[in-house]
Amino acid sequence: MRVGLGPTPLLYFAQKHLDADAGVMITGSHNPPEYNGIKMVVRGGPVYGDQILEIGRVAGAGDQETGAGQIRDIDLRDLYVERCCATMTAPAT
Repeated sequence: MRVGLGPTPLLYFAQKHLDADAGVMITGSHNPPEYNGIKMVVRGGPVYGDQILEIGRVAGAGDQETGAGQIRDIDLRDLYVERCCATMTAPAT
C-alpha cells in the first residue's frame, strides 16, 4: 500500500492503522541531499542499528523473497490529522 507524502509519524501511524507487517519511506531532508535516506518500521517499531546491518547482510547474500504483488494508494492524511488533533485536545487521564 502506498500512503503518499507525509511526515515520518504518518509512516508509523499507517503501519499500525493498516495492520501492515512493515513500512518504508524515502526521506527528504532540509540538509544536503546526501542526508536523505530511508526510514523503516516493523511491527515492533523503527528499524535501526544492528537490524539495518542484518538487512544488508541478507540482501548481500541474495536471500530475497520473490513473488508478485500489487500497489494500492490509500490516503490516510485526513485520518492522521484527525487523530493528532484528537490526541492534542484529549483531557489528561
